[in-house]
Amino acid sequence: MSDAVQSSSSEHNQAASEHERAARQHRAAAEFHDKKMLHAARLSAEDAKASCIVAHRHSMTACEHSEAPVE
Repeated sequence: MSDAVQSSSSEHNQAASEHERAARQHRAAAEFHDKKMLHAARLSAEDAKASCIVAHRHSMTACEHSEAPVE
């Protein structure tokens, strides 16, 4: 297996982990909101949004590297 393929796979795995983290943060925000803990819900939602943006960027980078020709 080439280094490019391993790197791309690793990038996809990292992005998937980041998406899972963002999903957990979104669920936490929803639980805080349901419990009327609005300040905690807002903070958790902000963290979730930031994590989601990072995860999306890593996903896009991994996809771009997957499409790059292997030399």
